Amino acid sequence: MEEITQYVQNQLIQAPFRLKSYTQDEQGKKYPQRNIYVKVDKYFREFLHNPNAQDRWIIIPGLRGVGKTTIFAQLFLNHRQEVGDRRMLYISLDEVVNVLGSSLKDVLVGYEDFNIILTTVRGKYFVKVFAVFRDKKNCERYAQVMAKVIEAGVNHPAPYQSVQGNLYTTKLDGVELRLCAMEYAGDKSFYQLKSKPTLEDVKFFAQQAARINQIDFEPLQVYDSWSLINLPQEFSKKKQYLEAADRELLEKVVVRFRAIDLTKLPQCFVHGDIIKTNIIKNSQGKIFILDFAVANVYPRIQELAVLLCGIFFDEEQPESFQKYYDLVLAEYQKYIPLEPQERTALPVFVQAMFAMYVLAPTYSKVVQRNNTPENEYWLKLGKRGLQQTLEDAAGKSQKKLTNRG
Repeated sequence: MEEITQYVQNQLIQAPFRLKSYTQDEQGKKYPQRNIYVKVDKYFREFLHNPNAQDRWIIIPGLRGVGKTTIFAQLFLNHRQEVGDRRMLYISLDEVVNVLGSSLKDVLVGYEDFNIILTTVRGKYFVKVFAVFRDKKNCERYAQVMAKVIEAGVNHPAPYQSVQGNLYTTKLDGVELRLCAMEYAGDKSFYQLKSKPTLEDVKFFAQQAARINQIDFEPLQVYDSWSLINLPQEFSKKKQYLEAADRELLEKVVVRFRAIDLTKLPQCFVHGDIIKTNIIKNSQGKIFILDFAVANVYPRIQELAVLLCGIFFDEEQPESFQKYYDLVLAEYQKYIPLEPQERTALPVFVQAMFAMYVLAPTYSKVVQRNNTPENEYWLKLGKRGLQQTLEDAAGKSQKKLTNRG
């Protein structure tokens, strides 16, 4: 999704200049408006000014080169002052599909929240502008979570306060916008840096996870289709898109996961997505944990399962995973001792997380045609991690049988 988000943000900035070239010749002479423009413009104005307008899609068929793009470019430029640049998005699906290997749906998801790196004479700032469809409660939830985690000592970019608090509401082109301004943490994630975790990283992330899990807060529940807790229902909906071998392995994990009585596991506030793409390291070496958008109250060990799979599994050296597993558990339990049923269930939670890293990217690849490097990374990690942890589990079971014998 990082590539999609960056593409959308670039298009929002570049579209007016790019589209201008479609509406005039090399000498700057504007192309005339064709008869079909008048008809399309009528639909466009009706959509803008009539809240009951039924026509929301305009399709213009025609061979390449007959002027379809010119018509849309003229519409965009003629209405941009009235509508506002941030409420109009021009994309080329040729680029989205052939260059990014993605889909229209992914682009629209990338358009949801607009993240800006703002550079001023006083320095850089990170500004998150929430999508217009996000209601006040949803945005307040994000701001509340951000305040709670910072108060607990979690390394998250500090928000800047206004007279309205850390959630600022304003109007642009008649549209109400909500945004948060935060300190600039850096622009390179662990995923981009291809960082290998160190012993200091183990101590840091175990401490940060424990601080998160000790927060006494229950936010409004949000559904996360990548959350391991939702593996059974997501598998039921998407298993037909899996390769036969993957489907067979995931079926085993789902059976094991369903056998766990989740009500017997301690619940707490959980980030739920501490993975390499959500970890930033700045030029001074300080690490920040980002994106609490899907934080919920979950079984406590879900935090550890995600952390272990998303940060500490090396698909090039899968045999090192057990070492990191033991180190992370030892460090985490310096702050929060696990109960016996948690230690028993954690290996299955880890398998469920790897299973989700197979299921969700496969669905995205097959259905949404997402062939981005990031999606391939998670798919490869999921397959390798699932294979390794199932082999480890089988080896331990065989060892127990041998000892009994």
